[in-house]
Amino acid sequence: MKIKTVVLGKEETNGYLLEINRHLLLIDPVDDYSKIEKEIGTKKVVGILVTHNPSNDETINKIVEKYKVKVFDFHHLKEGHHRIKHFKFETIKTPGVYKDGMCYYFVNEKAMFTGATVLKGSVGKVNQPKKLYQSIIKIKKFPNNTVIYPAYGDKTKLKDEKEENPYF
Repeated sequence: MKIKTVVLGKEETNGYLLEINRHLLLIDPVDDYSKIEKEIGTKKVVGILVTHNPSNDETINKIVEKYKVKVFDFHHLKEGHHRIKHFKFETIKTPGVYKDGMCYYFVNEKAMFTGATVLKGSVGKVNQPKKLYQSIIKIKKFPNNTVIYPAYGDKTKLKDEKEENPYF
């Protein structure tokens, strides 16, 4: 699986395009439709995963309309293992920064997409401290060599977050 990071919008949010055999699974494709559309090119979009409900994002709505795909989030996926086309992943419900926070773990790639739940050396704005603590406990159970792909900033490794992130 190829993972491409695309920095989007004024807030410089990381969106991700995951590719297997010219099929794309998009993660958090917000705030910049033209940039996302250019990255999609002639590939086939098979779905959208969001790490929290982006409040009726115009970019996501345009992608859904054009490519006739579904958006999968906290309300549509139970915790556990899922498959969309060639993409196999595990969902982890992670409230704390957002009440509907969700992380996605791709076991074969040891890649976790955390949204704002885990950032390099930090977390997003904490709205529910007890729930965030419980979410971090869940995340810490994954392998140390898991690569964390956050909503903002650089990717990191779970091992490094366990050693350096004060929230861990």
